[in-house]
Amino acid sequence: MSFKTIDPYHLIEKASFPSLDKHTIEIILDQGHLAAYEWRKYPISQRLKSLDKIAELLTQNKTILTRLAAEEMGKPITQGLAEIDKCIRLCHYYSKNSEAYLSPQTISDDGFNAQIKYEPLGLLLGVMPWNFPYWQTLRFALPALVSGNAVLIKPAPQMPQSALLIEQIIQQSLPVDFLFQNIFVEIDDLEFLFSKRKLAGISLTGSDKAGSSLAALAAKYLLPTVLELGGSDPFIVFNDANVEEAARTAVRARMANNGQTCLAAKRLIIHESIAESFIQTFIHTLDHLMVGDPMNKHTYFSCLARVDIAETLDLQVQDAIDKGARIIYQIYRDQNMPTHYPPLLLGDVTSEMRVWTEEVFGPVAVLTTFKEDSEALFKANDTNYGLGASIWTNYRDKANIFAEDLQVGTVAINGQVFSDPRVPFGGVKNSGYGRELGKEGLIAFCNVKTILI
Repeated sequence: MSFKTIDPYHLIEKASFPSLDKHTIEIILDQGHLAAYEWRKYPISQRLKSLDKIAELLTQNKTILTRLAAEEMGKPITQGLAEIDKCIRLCHYYSKNSEAYLSPQTISDDGFNAQIKYEPLGLLLGVMPWNFPYWQTLRFALPALVSGNAVLIKPAPQMPQSALLIEQIIQQSLPVDFLFQNIFVEIDDLEFLFSKRKLAGISLTGSDKAGSSLAALAAKYLLPTVLELGGSDPFIVFNDANVEEAARTAVRARMANNGQTCLAAKRLIIHESIAESFIQTFIHTLDHLMVGDPMNKHTYFSCLARVDIAETLDLQVQDAIDKGARIIYQIYRDQNMPTHYPPLLLGDVTSEMRVWTEEVFGPVAVLTTFKEDSEALFKANDTNYGLGASIWTNYRDKANIFAEDLQVGTVAINGQVFSDPRVPFGGVKNSGYGRELGKEGLIAFCNVKTILI
């Protein structure tokens, strides 16, 4: 097998790279292991200088980075630019805050004295997805590097060129060779990688199935893991909310990145008294978004990243229709374009349908209504996932109560869920464990060492 760029909009293969053999894998492991040992000796002030250089090179390479994302997974150009801008903000955030976060803490209490230090673990592996090839790689890699670790990245097989350019940018910015390397390996080769005992921790962003498999493998070798997995986020709108603003936000929260986002608002749970008004604004907003070539700066929806993703989405939708869901809104789908899947809104959705029980990765919004607040909470938590949730209400007390009762990692009140460098991000239940970003993301792969004095 190999890592291939197949333009999903035109279904044309653009590039191909072979998977690595076991001898090359061992060389890369040795290089990364030695680099980590050297890098940990650098003071934090010197490590942080690399972030400014990375931000500078990301800015200089914006155009090619966004074009590669459009070519490899169909991300619309304007949304690709937004992803790069977010990565630049990530650099600035950790450049400003990391030294304080990693400073040793002193504990003194009634004759007891101790120091707490944050020390790097060593060589880390990041198993990365395709839907945000830059943001998700950097939000793992940059905190890990700043805290003194070395990083290997296994990119998604369909994103080799994006991965190679990011590797080039980061390697140019670091004073030590082999601190950041791509490793083009198949899933079947991961155990060989682990068995060499050079890795000190694993981070994966992907499906719950992939997370479960990797966690079992990591447990076998007693490696710490951070898993950021799928989601089926509820978007709850009460009858006292600003309905128009909620509906417009719901479109962005569900449909950005062609609906291929783990933290998308995948289940719209709307009070029955405002449902029709919400639907009208939701549809009106959709009608003003352009479907087309991802290279066109006016395009909001382009295509799905692969043919099999569109096929799975179609099966989920058909299952819902067979079980009584109704199509409220749909744009014509060109059957001659296998990755083309225009936005769709399903109503009368129930918990027996796959669109409710599974993660839906594509521009399909599913809607159900509620009458009592307790019903809304039950429906919101009626899922194996627990990544994020949105609450829309003008009563802050109600929002606070719901925020406490929702079984998720992030709650947005009168807004949409998003990840931000300043705060920890992650989920519960089948959405994974551990946290990225914020101080928590910086020390996720540190040895928190206690020194008794």
